[in-house]
Amino acid sequence: MIPSKQYRAEIDGLRALAVMAVVFFHAFPSLVCGGFIGVDIFFVISGFLITSHIFESQNNKNFSFIVFYSRRIRRLFPALLLVLTTCLIAGWLFLLSQEYKQLGKHIAASSMFIINFVLEEESGYFDTAAELKPLLHLWSLAIEEQYYLVWPIVLFLAWKYKKNVLTFICLFWLLSFGLNLIFFESKPDKVFFWPYGRFWELMTGSLLAWITVYKQRTVNNQLVKIEKSLCNRFFKTYDDYSGKFIFNIFSLLGLTLFLLGISNLNSSSVFPSGWALIPVIGTVLIIISGSGSWINRILLMNPVSIWFGLISYPLYLWHWPIFSFISIIIGETSHKLRIGAILISIILAWLTYKFIETPIRKRAVSKKITFVLGFSIIVIGAIGLGIETNNGIRDRAIDKFSSITARNTNLGAMSEMDNECEVEEKIKNKIDVCLSDIRMPIRYALIGDSKAKSLAPGLVRTSDETGRWLIIAGNNSYGSPSPFLSSQPRFKRYQSQLTNAIKAINTNDNIEYVTMIPTARIFTGNSSQDTNWSRALDAKDQDYEIGKNALRNTIEAFLEANKKILLVVDNPGLGKREQCGERVTKIPLLGIISLNASTENCSIKLKDYDSHRARYIEALLSVAREYEGEVKVFETREIFCDVTNQVCTRTKDGYNVLAYTDHMSDHMSGLVGEKINKFLKNWAIGQEM
Repeated sequence: MIPSKQYRAEIDGLRALAVMAVVFFHAFPSLVCGGFIGVDIFFVISGFLITSHIFESQNNKNFSFIVFYSRRIRRLFPALLLVLTTCLIAGWLFLLSQEYKQLGKHIAASSMFIINFVLEEESGYFDTAAELKPLLHLWSLAIEEQYYLVWPIVLFLAWKYKKNVLTFICLFWLLSFGLNLIFFESKPDKVFFWPYGRFWELMTGSLLAWITVYKQRTVNNQLVKIEKSLCNRFFKTYDDYSGKFIFNIFSLLGLTLFLLGISNLNSSSVFPSGWALIPVIGTVLIIISGSGSWINRILLMNPVSIWFGLISYPLYLWHWPIFSFISIIIGETSHKLRIGAILISIILAWLTYKFIETPIRKRAVSKKITFVLGFSIIVIGAIGLGIETNNGIRDRAIDKFSSITARNTNLGAMSEMDNECEVEEKIKNKIDVCLSDIRMPIRYALIGDSKAKSLAPGLVRTSDETGRWLIIAGNNSYGSPSPFLSSQPRFKRYQSQLTNAIKAINTNDNIEYVTMIPTARIFTGNSSQDTNWSRALDAKDQDYEIGKNALRNTIEAFLEANKKILLVVDNPGLGKREQCGERVTKIPLLGIISLNASTENCSIKLKDYDSHRARYIEALLSVAREYEGEVKVFETREIFCDVTNQVCTRTKDGYNVLAYTDHMSDHMSGLVGEKINKFLKNWAIGQEM
């Protein structure tokens, strides 16, 4: 029947299943597209085991917060300290200053178990910059720690004041799951990373723990009745009513749900939402079936599965930093290299388990060990904070020797700006950039996503007394004022900020010209980075028409207020800066080593660039022709590309063309901004452009 508190070998096997799903998802995301649900399995297991321990301690009247948190520290800190320290050393050797600065911030946040909040502010779990964050995976550990901090206190108070624990569990579960369902569309990153969207998964395990500890006999009797009913109907000769039949069904259903989740969910799925019920219910069914299922005994309780389950925690900690550093240092990785990374992760996980975790966990709980581990995590967090404060320590060897530098890539300072863009206060607080030039007169407005944000400093710096700028731009978890006014689902996240931006600009009679960048990847319906514009070739005609209609709607909204519109052509999207150039470091004893050279995505022939973007350019021009004289297109091709040598690269005239991913550098924003300001000035006086 349902097992009680004895060692649960099948749970170690379930851990193995979960961790390998995550590892192979990170190594081969196109093959194991839904492997990220392994994290959800871990959440349920953690909630089940921790709550079971608390219930049993409370029943024995020996629960102690000091002992509980000391055990958590001894369980989690040793391997975590080793991985964080290794990342610090590897970062010193291999990461450029901006990368090392970010790593320092993430180490500090990881040591305080708040990295999930930091990552939510930066970008999504599945974004193109994810592989450049060696500690991205620690968001889940942070959520578990936040649960460990809150949940024992709730249970203790309920126990002390003789409240119904089951009621507390159900209420908190409903609250968390309800918030997940309410906000998964409007605030997807927050639901993914914040505790309120995830605690229900851990609480599912807590609910199962309550049933196991307090209602085991009742549930077992009900399961036997169900088994008898099923067997009497379908198997007349079956008379072994021990629960094995129903447990095998549960186990089979659980594993089926797990396989369905891995094969059908992917990075484009809105998650967790209701989809997370698939791995959560599957995990519950497998835990309930326990050792009573021969399926569990064969698949989860064999020595190999148990061994991987025992090293699952250090394996989870090690695998992503290894994948991330390899990606940063080498760039594009082969299947053989990824398999090699998996093997290295497994070896390091076993060594960590055998020589770090096991010796510490076998020792009796002592204040000395707890203090040393706690103090160590504080120290490494302080080191991380120091690295961030010192901008990644720019005088390291890798910054001196590498041709990949941060020079002229970051967005520079604008003139002094007023934190005002005439949008109502409750909306303004959600907009990434909402500024106006304190100099007068304001004649121009810029709206758009992060592409517009990267252009803003150059526009403001190169403007003069004939016209200054109001900026409503950027992209964050609340959305973006990207210039696509539409009821189509793919534009949903832009509508709130965009409609308010249109209202603010249209009610300002001083603004005569509105500039916007119709970002190509949004225009064509591909939200991911469009390296070299190659995906634009695959976009359907229908997607272009939807983009054109959304752009028309935005234009017409401004034309009603007698504004003129300038459409700025999106810039080339080339390979990542981190792989465009030569990354050179100096390693003790080994000397100077070249780690990687430019990849093929770092440049594109001008004829190929023209071919890839042809339909996008024609779409912009055709929309402009519909509103002749009121809408113009500003071409950026000759600013970004080397027309003489017929090529577009990430550098031009000794300066970086792009900053991060496919966003223009500060140097380029100045060149483009200067020409746009001149274009608008000439347009105003009726000169040819």
